[in-house]
Amino acid sequence: MTRFIDITNPIVSGTEVRPGDPATKVEIGDFTLADGRTLRAYHGPLHAGTHTHAPSYIVKGGKTVDQIPPDTFMGDTIVVDLKDKAPSTGITSEDFEKAIGGKIKEGDIVLIRTGWGEKLGTREFLEEAPYLTMDGAEWLVSKKVKLVALDCMHAKFEAKPPEYPPLVLMSEGIPMLVDVKGLDQISKERVTLVAFPIKVQGVEAAPTRAIVIEED
Repeated sequence: MTRFIDITNPIVSGTEVRPGDPATKVEIGDFTLADGRTLRAYHGPLHAGTHTHAPSYIVKGGKTVDQIPPDTFMGDTIVVDLKDKAPSTGITSEDFEKAIGGKIKEGDIVLIRTGWGEKLGTREFLEEAPYLTMDGAEWLVSKKVKLVALDCMHAKFEAKPPEYPPLVLMSEGIPMLVDVKGLDQISKERVTLVAFPIKVQGVEAAPTRAIVIEED
C-alpha cells in the first residue's frame, strides 16, 4: 500500500515569518467579480509556509528557484530521526554519523526530523528549536546529497554569514526545503519526497507543496 503524507506548513492570511514583524505578514484578499467568480490576491514574502531556498538566497550568482533542475526536488530520501535533540542545541556531523552514517547514499535527499515543526510560527521555534551547524552542513556536503529538508532551524537564531550553515550547502549548489511539519506521520527510514516549488522567475525562494510517499 502506498501512503501520501503531506508535510507542508500551509500559508494562511495573517501568517508572519517572524512573529511580531509586520513586514513578513501574509495577506490574502478576497475579490468577487460581478459574474460570481472569485479572484484572490496573495501579498506576502516568498519565505512563508513551507518553502524552498535556492542557492541565490545566500550565494551571489547562485541559481534561482527556476534555474534548479526539477529532478532535484524529488527522489530517494533518508529520514534522520533526531527527536531526542534538546532545545537550542546544534545538529552536528556526529549526530548525522550516528543516525545515518552507514546508510546515506550519494544523491539522496536528507529529511531531518526533530519534531519541532509543530511549533512553526512561534518565537519558541525561532529561539529554541534545534539548528543545523556548520559542521553538520559540511558533513552533508561531503556525502553529496542533492537536497536538505528539515523541520527545525536551518541555522542558529540570528546567525549570519560567514558562520551560516546554508552558505556551506548553497555554495555547493544544494538547495534547502524549510519549515516542513508533520514528520511524525512517517514510519519508514527510506521514503520518496516530492516537493516542487512554484516557478517564480529570478527569485531566491518559493512556496512549496511537500509530499512524502511511503511504501508498505
